[in-house]
Amino acid sequence: DGGKILLNFIEAIRRKPLSENVEAGITLVGVGFLVILMLLVTWNDIERYFIH
Repeated sequence: DGGKILLNFIEAIRRKPLSENVEAGITLVGVGFLVILMLLVTWNDIERYFIH
């Protein structure tokens, strides 16, 4: 998973682990972006097939 790789990279640079709350927050933001992207793509498909 790209998000986990990014978190591991950040931990390697800092040389200490991120707190669970920070890791959960970053994960939540990433999931939120994915949900928004899925909604936009779905809306675009609906608009293209049924409205135009």
